[in-house]
Amino acid sequence: MRSWVRSTIYSVAAALGTALAIALLSHLDLTITLWGMTFRTSCLAPRLRVAFIGPFPFVYGRAFYADITLSLIACLIPLALHAEARYRETMRLIEEAYKFMHLASAYIRARTLAVDMLSAVAGSIEEPLRSMIMSFRTLLLTGMEPQRAFMKVFGRSPASVRRILRVIPIAMSSGGRSSEVLDFAVGYVRELRQYVRERRATLSAYIVIIVIASITFSLTSLVVLMLAESIQETGGGIIAQRIDTEFMFAMYYISAQVISIFSGLMIGRVIKEYTPASLKYIAALMGVTALVFFVVAPLLGV
Repeated sequence: MRSWVRSTIYSVAAALGTALAIALLSHLDLTITLWGMTFRTSCLAPRLRVAFIGPFPFVYGRAFYADITLSLIACLIPLALHAEARYRETMRLIEEAYKFMHLASAYIRARTLAVDMLSAVAGSIEEPLRSMIMSFRTLLLTGMEPQRAFMKVFGRSPASVRRILRVIPIAMSSGGRSSEVLDFAVGYVRELRQYVRERRATLSAYIVIIVIASITFSLTSLVVLMLAESIQETGGGIIAQRIDTEFMFAMYYISAQVISIFSGLMIGRVIKEYTPASLKYIAALMGVTALVFFVVAPLLGV
C-alpha cells in the first residue's frame, strides 16, 4: 500500500511538473528544429473555443488537448512502472509457488515431517516466498493451527499465489493422507499451469490486434478530416460553410483517446488478468494517438 501511495505522489508531481514546463515553454516562445521541421513552443499555449452541444458547453482547442494529454501521460508513467514491477513480482511468486508444490510433494512422499519439509523446500525457493514459508513454519512450531497460520502469513499475498498454496494447510490437517492430498494437488497445479500458459500464448496475439485497431481509428479520423478540409477549400455550398474542422478534430481526438483508454483496460484486465497492468498500455496508446493527431496530422496538412 505504501508503495502505491509513493507512486501516486510521484504521478501527481510528474503531472504538475509537465504542466509547468509546458506553461514555461509556451511563454518563452522558443524555436526548435527537429528532423527538418520547425516547431515554436508558443503553439503550446492553449487557444480555447467553446461550442454548445444542446445546453452543454464543449471546450476545445488543439493546444489545450495536447497539453492535457502530455500531463496525463506524465501522471500515468510512475503508476505504470510500479504496476509493471508488481506484475512481474506476482508472476515470479506464481512460478516459485509451482516449484514449491512439486518439491513439497516429493518430501511428503518421503515421510518427511511437515515443519522439516518447509525448512528443506525453503532452501530451494527464491525470495520473497522463502521468507513467507519460513514465517509459516515458525508459526506452526508455536502451535498455531495450520489454516490460521497460513492466512496470517499469506493473507496479503496475491490471490493467484494463495490458490496454489492453499492445499498445504489442508494437507497438514489431513493426518496420514497428506501425501495423497499433495499428489492430487500437484497434478491439478500442473494442469492449471499448462492451461494458463496456453491461454496467455493464445490471447497475446490479441494485444497486437487491439493496438492496430486503435491506431487504425486514429488514421481513419485523419482521412475524414482531410476530406472535410477539401470540401471547405472547394468553397460554396451551405454544407462547406457549416463545417467546423477544428470541432471535428476535437471530437475525433476525444473519441480516439477514449478508445485508447478502453483498449488498455481490456488488455490489462482480460489478457494480462491484472487490471493495474493496463496503465502501461493506456499511457502507450494515448501517446501514439497524440502523435498521430499532433505530429502526423500537420504533416498531412490537417
